[in-house]
Amino acid sequence: MHAPRQSPIAAWISLLEKHAEATQSLQDEKSTTARNLAWSLDFATAVAVTNIRRSPKEIRSALRLVVEAVVPRVAPEQGIFAAFSELDASIFGGWMKDAVFMKWSRLGGNRPGKTSTPGTTNPRITVELDERLMYGSKAKLVLVLLHQTTHAYFLTCCAPPKVAGSRDPRLGHDRHFCMILHSVLGLFSDRRNQPPRRRWYQPNAMVTRAPKWHREAPESFPARQFRRPGHLNVCDHNQSSNSCSTCLKPFQCEIPADRVIEWYEEDCASIDVSRAATVYALTDSGPEGTPRIKAGLGSDYVEFVWDGKAFKISRSRIEANPSLKWRLARQRNGRELQIPAVAVETFRSLYSFVRTGSYTPELMKVQNNQEAASASSSTAGPPEILETRKDWPDFLGIDIRAIKLAAELGFIELESYALRRLFAQHFTHNDPIVALQVIYEKGCIPDRLRDWVVSFMAKPLSYRQSGQTEQFNLDFLQQSLSFAAGMTRLMEESGALREDVRRATTKIMRSSHEESNQMAMVHPASLQPIQQNPSYFHADPSPRGNSISLPPQLWNETMFSPQSGVDPLGRRGSRTPPLSSPRLPSNGYMPAHGSYSGSSRMFDDPLEPRYESRPDCWGRFY
Repeated sequence: MHAPRQSPIAAWISLLEKHAEATQSLQDEKSTTARNLAWSLDFATAVAVTNIRRSPKEIRSALRLVVEAVVPRVAPEQGIFAAFSELDASIFGGWMKDAVFMKWSRLGGNRPGKTSTPGTTNPRITVELDERLMYGSKAKLVLVLLHQTTHAYFLTCCAPPKVAGSRDPRLGHDRHFCMILHSVLGLFSDRRNQPPRRRWYQPNAMVTRAPKWHREAPESFPARQFRRPGHLNVCDHNQSSNSCSTCLKPFQCEIPADRVIEWYEEDCASIDVSRAATVYALTDSGPEGTPRIKAGLGSDYVEFVWDGKAFKISRSRIEANPSLKWRLARQRNGRELQIPAVAVETFRSLYSFVRTGSYTPELMKVQNNQEAASASSSTAGPPEILETRKDWPDFLGIDIRAIKLAAELGFIELESYALRRLFAQHFTHNDPIVALQVIYEKGCIPDRLRDWVVSFMAKPLSYRQSGQTEQFNLDFLQQSLSFAAGMTRLMEESGALREDVRRATTKIMRSSHEESNQMAMVHPASLQPIQQNPSYFHADPSPRGNSISLPPQLWNETMFSPQSGVDPLGRRGSRTPPLSSPRLPSNGYMPAHGSYSGSSRMFDDPLEPRYESRPDCWGRFY
């Protein structure tokens, strides 16, 4: 059962008392409050339509109050300001409070009203209504007010066009504009099993021609002026047509309601609008929210959308990271980046790196110091495996997860920084099986991270007994009682890990081969007899040519092996060069043919950021 209707005078008084402060702000010409939330048109439409659908009764009551309060002859010039504030609070969520300047104007032609961008007429968004509406139909006045309020809402919430001087889509009458108007007017559709009734907003309920108000209106408003078509440019002559709305009709929604609703349900209904009211900052205690209306201009910051919340990041910090700036430029509105579902510590690493250029924990605890001097003598990473401590910070896991997140986002600077941290760790008390499990679980495995795994497994152990052969992290993983079972299980589950273990084994054998070569290298003085006696160069090393004895210590099976590039007399042949050839990278590897080749950029510094176009984990180029 509906509440009893108020009289027009009572509704007008209650509306003025309810929005007294907002009414003064609307008429303040000196206010310079600027607001732009920099949303997309789809998001702004979804926010308004969701609000309309959630509270239809309240909006229906507010519109009835507005219709009753906008009464001709009873100070309509004041009631219309309170009506604007009521529409803003009930339909649009109050986003336009203190951000809009409104006034009555004498507009030429058939223009019932217009809305201008900030700086065109006033420093704020400006809504102008034609003075002749005060003496016309109440329904037309309310519909024109709703029309212009929708334009002001899009100017307040949506980002301006990227190209200055181009057509401003916020002032158009396209699907976004029509969807809001159809949603509001749809609240007054006829109920089931009731005969159709004429509504206040329907065309046949409005005055379609100039009313006989010339008896009440001042002499400066002749009746024939209401029918004059006027010029095509609805803005003033000193304004650009792209800075104000082109409103020649009170309704001006040419797209049918069914088509607009079908488009909205397909493209916009799934948008999550829960983050519209608040922006967050990530602190040590967790996310802390701030009302978006107090967060400043949306053009000054971007948003990282994670866990259904929008986290504010200064745009100047985005400029310092070229790959992230390029990634945001590819987004629809250029200011929102969807972050995958990751743990809060992983997101904290991303958030902290973008804002400060680094993240915690500090690496001093995993680098050589007084505590580690007795346990480890290594001076460079990758880290050496020491005993596992449960109370030790997860240095490996944090950096590895940061690398995988950066690779998925195409964030090259973060990927290089996290990789540099992994190489800067001299030893680790973390569980290496857990770290390898994080790397080789489902998802993207960057090439450079797999290169680090190979170097990590080929890292020599500094602690060994006298007379014991040199051991490496890989030996410890495969032979230790604590890690052998987990390592075997991971190798059975991941073919990539099996391939990287093979590469690490090859790297260990190569390093041992190079070490033996250095130990067995002949001193240049031993080659002097050959250089002094040219007959040695014609000696035959075969058993048939044993008439000439070879110099002592010239033949070395390790140095002059069948894979060597020179024969025992120092003559160069066409054989395969040895593994110690300077043409191979000194700290890289040469994979076998037909197997995983790792990074094709093995000759580059693996820690330097690379900005060339390359595919990400899912085959997309960035």
